[in-house]
Amino acid sequence: RSGPGHKSQAPAEVVARLERFLGKRIDGPIAISDVRSLAGGSSKEQFAFHLSARGHDGDYVLRLDPAASIVETHRLREFQATRALAGVMPTAEAMWCDPEGDELGQSAIISAFRQGVTRPPSEGPYTPRQGLGAHYRALLTPQFIRHMAALATFNWRAAELDAFDKPADGSSEGVLWALNGWRRVWEEDAVEANALVTLAYHWLREHAPPIDHVSLVHGDFRAGNFLFDPDTAQITAMLDWEMVHLGDQSSASRLGKAQKRGKRPAHSIAPGM
Repeated sequence: RSGPGHKSQAPAEVVARLERFLGKRIDGPIAISDVRSLAGGSSKEQFAFHLSARGHDGDYVLRLDPAASIVETHRLREFQATRALAGVMPTAEAMWCDPEGDELGQSAIISAFRQGVTRPPSEGPYTPRQGLGAHYRALLTPQFIRHMAALATFNWRAAELDAFDKPADGSSEGVLWALNGWRRVWEEDAVEANALVTLAYHWLREHAPPIDHVSLVHGDFRAGNFLFDPDTAQITAMLDWEMVHLGDQSSASRLGKAQKRGKRPAHSIAPGM
């Protein structure tokens, strides 16, 4: 807000920064080619490129933070989560990270490139309103649920996730941290007060359920955020891990059940951030 206007990096600038960055991390000569901007992932600037180097010969994706976004996220968490989940579920595994943007100009992560589509070409571009056709829904739904279960049961305590805030089991910390984060987004970006939003915040805070099982939560696990092979209908990668956090996979459903019963969940309210 107070700094100079943001200007996206040109491909030539991206190549120069990548060459310096990767040159410090890969022994021997490197060659970067076929650099191109990627559509989608609207909260980030994305470039695909081909890397030829010792031990690294393939396609990769560079994800850069814009100057400002409603999704102010943590590249190191995204990096750690996708590396930890490699082999547990299909992800575009992160290879390198520049959390503060000291070398790549903006906070950034470099991941392996994964083939696939968010919607088959025959159905046109994916939008939440259009969704997916019945054929692909039937084939993708079991996989989607299986990967969600794998994430919910993943033993994150055995992984290297030191960039994450860890809520205590049996407390409502994780729910309140997420709620307070979104309230801050609202307060910083709203152009005027809105009584309904304030009321909703206080209701959610008062009814924040305790987390009986802390899980690694994707934060935006939905259609449109995974790639699949249109020929085999196999999911090839779960995408957009920028909102990943440790929290509760099931708090929304338990809140809904309590509301239907006309009961308030029994728990203590944790102090605010």
